[in-house]
Amino acid sequence: MQGYGIGLNPENDIVKHGCLVNTEEFEKLKNLEESLWRTETRFDLDFQERVFAEDFFEFGRSGRVYSREECLSTETQEIRTKLPLEKFEVRKIDENTVLVTYVSEVQYDEIERANRSSLWTRYGAEWKIRFHQGTPIVDKTVGSHAWSTL
Repeated sequence: MQGYGIGLNPENDIVKHGCLVNTEEFEKLKNLEESLWRTETRFDLDFQERVFAEDFFEFGRSGRVYSREECLSTETQEIRTKLPLEKFEVRKIDENTVLVTYVSEVQYDEIERANRSSLWTRYGAEWKIRFHQGTPIVDKTVGSHAWSTL
């Protein structure tokens, strides 16, 4: 298996932009990220404590900065997000760190779209989110990732 990273198999890996991502890990990360958009898991304190790393913080779509503690204490509310997440990609940073990017579409008074990014780190067998950012998409024709054309 020359040319492949440790634990990676050419029959079971996704190659995107020169980065190898194991398909099992890709699906696991996609499920975790989408769980953060489902009311029943996003506001489950046990789930949050398992998934949010101790140093987690977020730059919200609004521009506000949220700490881990603020996220853990957010009151339950309905989340009306389009799933599966659009343009979902995983880029491997190193053996235990990945950058997840996608476009979110959430229904409030109107539909709000945002480019999203999350930094996930593997601790043992578990992935934890360390950072998240949402950037509003004002023009509905925008939202394709710049690197998709590389």
